Amino acid sequence: MRNSKKTNSRRVYFIRSVNHPSMKIIREFFYCIVFCFFVCLLNGCSLLPRTPAVWHQHYEPVEQDVALRFTYTTLAEAQAFFGEPLVPVKNIHIRHSIPRKHYALLTRADIVSWYNLAANLISFRNNKDLNILWKQFDLETKTIILEVCKGRNDLSFQDQHTVVAALNQLITSRKFYNKKIFTSVVLPPEVHKQLAGLNFSKNDLDEIEEMNRHLLETLLPESILPMPPSRLTISGIELCECLDCQKGIFVLYVSAGFGDSFFYPQLAHEILHIINPYLYDWYIEGLCNVFSENICRKNGLSWESMKSHFRHNAAKDPYAISYFMMRQIFDICGEHMQTFFSYAVWSDEKKSKMHIDIDSWLTTLPGEMREEIRRVINTSKSQLLKYRGTRNNFIVPS
Repeated sequence: MRNSKKTNSRRVYFIRSVNHPSMKIIREFFYCIVFCFFVCLLNGCSLLPRTPAVWHQHYEPVEQDVALRFTYTTLAEAQAFFGEPLVPVKNIHIRHSIPRKHYALLTRADIVSWYNLAANLISFRNNKDLNILWKQFDLETKTIILEVCKGRNDLSFQDQHTVVAALNQLITSRKFYNKKIFTSVVLPPEVHKQLAGLNFSKNDLDEIEEMNRHLLETLLPESILPMPPSRLTISGIELCECLDCQKGIFVLYVSAGFGDSFFYPQLAHEILHIINPYLYDWYIEGLCNVFSENICRKNGLSWESMKSHFRHNAAKDPYAISYFMMRQIFDICGEHMQTFFSYAVWSDEKKSKMHIDIDSWLTTLPGEMREEIRRVINTSKSQLLKYRGTRNNFIVPS
């Protein structure tokens, strides 16, 4: 499932559901409704001032290098076969969609501007009170910060991890707040109020971390996202979010944790959605699962848990139905599938959703192949038409 909001600020969010054994159709529909409520809440669909939607802050980050390398390698394979993404991709983050345990800690996705962050951190060095914080960074961290200030904008995952880890050491320290250090810092009134009732040596570490995060936000203006005032508790979401289309930042959410047999199948599915996040189409949902299967098998990763789930739900799950349909179509068409995404057309006047112009694509196929594909689609059409409009479009060939 997907949803989009806040188009007037040119930031578009895309939500998309994928299969998992624990997620039945009714439960998925419930998630859609509840999640859309939070979209409205976070995007300010009220009289309150609008603030950025920051769903990724609420969920557990997946930052293992092997998962990130898989993501970028898989996207490169998708581009090589299907063509360039509609939205140029600069950065991808991964989230396991369970409530985050260490809520106050920073992740790479929380950095609004690496340049602003570096400039603010270097200012510590020249401040007699804050210089003690600069001294806590190791040589590697200082070197990265200095290079960013000189214009470096190609930080590796490891470089980003290094800087974020250094900041998180400050957040987890019971000695971070020192009245002498913060003498020259103007703190918001609410922070002063919280400090008055906090004992840094005795209070729970979670409370200390939240306080330190607020202090760090004050020290680093226009550098890091503010910590959300409330927490989302909904779990089990699988989606592809275009967090910032101008900057090409995406966040992929999976319901399976790293190491789970469903992790890479779900992740590969979401990666293909990056090619065109506007597509709400059962052809594409099926194709994403076919792509996931192909990629997992190519990399020696098991896809059997997903395949088993689809076999057991072949008659009632639209994801399973669309997968088996597109599996046949892909096997019949082969390289003819390379142009499939290029036949995406707008579904509405607002240009918020797209679907595949299946008739136009079929005209590019040889006659016998075209008729065979029609027969495959007609076999599944009655089942998929039942689900047209609930999440995705489904156009039957004329």
